[in-house]
Amino acid sequence: MPSAGRLAADRGRKLRRWARAMARYLRIIVRKFWLQSTLIVVSLLAGALLFHRTPIESLGRCPDWSESVFATYSLFAMQPAYPLPASWALRFVYFLYPLLGLLVVADTVVRVALLLFSRQENQKEWTKVLASTYRDHIILCGLGRVGYRILERLLGWHLDVVVIEKNSDSPFVQRVQQLKVPLLLLDARQEESLLTAGIAHAHTLIIATNDDLGNVEIALDGRRLNPKVRVVLRMFDDTIAGKLADAFHLDVAFSSAAVAAPIVAASVLDLEIVGSFALEGRELFTAKLHVPSASPLVGRTLGQVATEQRVMILSRKPQDQPMMFSPAANDPICAGDCVVVHGELADLRAFTKLVKHPR
Repeated sequence: MPSAGRLAADRGRKLRRWARAMARYLRIIVRKFWLQSTLIVVSLLAGALLFHRTPIESLGRCPDWSESVFATYSLFAMQPAYPLPASWALRFVYFLYPLLGLLVVADTVVRVALLLFSRQENQKEWTKVLASTYRDHIILCGLGRVGYRILERLLGWHLDVVVIEKNSDSPFVQRVQQLKVPLLLLDARQEESLLTAGIAHAHTLIIATNDDLGNVEIALDGRRLNPKVRVVLRMFDDTIAGKLADAFHLDVAFSSAAVAAPIVAASVLDLEIVGSFALEGRELFTAKLHVPSASPLVGRTLGQVATEQRVMILSRKPQDQPMMFSPAANDPICAGDCVVVHGELADLRAFTKLVKHPR
């Protein structure tokens, strides 16, 4: 459970990022409507100048600048502030500006309001702007089942992630959008996609698509665009994955099949396997065991058992009590305990038989 300080820091970071994204989004809108905005401003200034220099009969004088600007603005809304003047120049403005307000001003105001307050109408542009504010983040390429599971873990650790997925029909697209994660519906094999996701400022590039050749291409592009980025590459063939990691100096190259196979195989051996990994050519497993009352281990300390059985005891959960991680070596094992142990498969199997062997 994250601390209150951590949650407050996350909220503050997200608020600052949102403010930067909104400022950049406003600049995009200004560039998008620069012609209409220029026409409106020029028309407003020209009308105000004309009003300011023309005596108005109902006033008995020329309007001041504030009155002139208001009179011009009112014409845009087809609500003239003064009766039709005698000046032909102002009469021309009286007939032209309501039409200009209807065709240009109203249309521009409505469209800008939609883009500002209904960003879903321009979701693609907003997502690009939001992604551009991320720093020291993770780029995840591929939103299949593996990619989505990786994303869930990263978000659970409160890490910043930008996702790239080219298939808009992916069943996980809507879920990711609901999580408020920047999702770029682009092809990660295109260099522009990685640049849009902020590869220049990214900490890690995770490539988890179903295309081995495409994954290699993305990895090489990512490393070229940012030589310091950490690259994690998914490959179906674990042999090729290892060779690529060595050849191209990738940080991690993993095979989904290779990761899942040891756990599935070990699970048939009367072990409750919760994880595994390979280290220096040795396969290590983590298993969960429940200690029955008849077990010969009851009463012995965790340190004694770990040394004798060549396993590492990661946690212990007594009955009706919370889990204790990194328990003390002198803690005794009690009946009904649930212990999580780590070691090689042969040692774990021997330990399991000892735990369940009756006195």
